[in-house]
Amino acid sequence: MSCDCAFRKTLRIKNFSYIPEKTVYLDYAATNPVDIRIIGSMDAALRREWANLSSLHNSGLAVWKKTEKIKEDIAGYFLSAGNNIEFCSSGTEAMHAVIYSMMKTATFIISGAAEHASIVHPLRHLKKQSLLVKPGSDGYINIAELEKIFKKFPGSCFIYSPVQHESGNLQDIKNIFSCARRYGVLICIDGVQTASRLSPEEWTPFCDLFTVSGHKIYGCKGIAMLVKNNKNIRLRPFRFGNPACTGLFPGTANIPGIYALGQAVSLLSAEIRNDIKHLTGLSEEFTVMLESSGFEYYIETGRQRAPGFFLVSIPAITDMEDFFLFLAGKNICLSRFSACTSRVSGPSKILTLMGRNRERACSSLRISMGRFTQRSDLFKLLQAVRGYLKA
Repeated sequence: MSCDCAFRKTLRIKNFSYIPEKTVYLDYAATNPVDIRIIGSMDAALRREWANLSSLHNSGLAVWKKTEKIKEDIAGYFLSAGNNIEFCSSGTEAMHAVIYSMMKTATFIISGAAEHASIVHPLRHLKKQSLLVKPGSDGYINIAELEKIFKKFPGSCFIYSPVQHESGNLQDIKNIFSCARRYGVLICIDGVQTASRLSPEEWTPFCDLFTVSGHKIYGCKGIAMLVKNNKNIRLRPFRFGNPACTGLFPGTANIPGIYALGQAVSLLSAEIRNDIKHLTGLSEEFTVMLESSGFEYYIETGRQRAPGFFLVSIPAITDMEDFFLFLAGKNICLSRFSACTSRVSGPSKILTLMGRNRERACSSLRISMGRFTQRSDLFKLLQAVRGYLKA
């Protein structure tokens, strides 16, 4: 559910016009625009192949066969096995299934204190069975400190995102995996921010489990998947339905969503390298634009970062609600934190953990680009910032 905070109420009162064609969208970390090329696959599911895949008749069997083929294709791209894919409604649901299962089997569940709320909040409730690790002052996981924890708690499960959801910092994926293997620690990757910014060979072989969400790879909302690389892991359902509905997430399958996810992955397979090249080019151009912006700024994201992802502090912006209302009037969309945080004011969690002063922590902007971002979008953003600071 969306929030009903004071800032959202103010936005409703202001009633700014939303003109999609004129909108500058720089919040891909929250959700991606749907690639219109997936609409045909959803249309097929809604018009012709709409049967319940559990039904014991020709229509149900046809949908089941198509879904199994989609699993195989997805697995091929992500370097996994089709029979180890479970579809669900969101990355949050997938991650909660992992946490619930690891509560029963792992010695400890370890994660980063700066990870997404869908991971951190349930782990805080576990208390004695979980441990949250603070990032270093550079925003990265300290491998030496992590190894000490793995050594102390062998047989644990470590959950993390290679691409930090607020800063865009790119963690040391291979070394984390090697370190975990030395102590029998399972690795679960929250791949929601990663799947559209890294090639699969850069991250999927270095974990036991991973999650991907449809709306973060230019698909639709309401569909995600949990993929098991390690066949020896036993995952337990935390919901139960008809005994005939087997699997980790019992219930009627979201066929339009599954078809759309399959098509989104197919497009990703064809375009991921072009996407990365495009985002890398935009990142380089944005860095140059900032250098000539004329206002004080700090790039808080580290040197190793996902392409098309920036966390920038602008200390001269002292009233974030006023600034975001100004951006809304200009049809410019970006954020400060995860959309689930539902606020624009206050200090950044990751910057606070990194030890940044309050001025910088309270003036950060998360700028995330994607497949459809243009150079002109970045120019319009900086033009708007300059206009706001001069007003």
